[in-house]
Amino acid sequence: MTEQLIRMETVYVDRLPMKSEMEAEKVYMAENKTQATHLCPCGCGTEILTPLGRGGYRALENSDESLTISPQIEHSPCSNNYKLYKGYVIWTN
Repeated sequence: MTEQLIRMETVYVDRLPMKSEMEAEKVYMAENKTQATHLCPCGCGTEILTPLGRGGYRALENSDESLTISPQIEHSPCSNNYKLYKGYVIWTN
């Protein structure tokens, strides 16, 4: 994996898409704001589901319509860890 700057576009949806419906470099946020999902930004194609709220991740909607999701996303199948900050992937591993 190369350390490249990746911008993730936020897409608000009524229901989260199936993996086959997802596009790279997009994070899909449920309209009810309980979950978000995206394809791993390393390019491995794994779907990353981020439950939001108590016991899960927190999402902050920024003024430019980008998302910040915390804490960092630890993705074990491809061993990549990253943060989504103001719509950009910040690699932490």
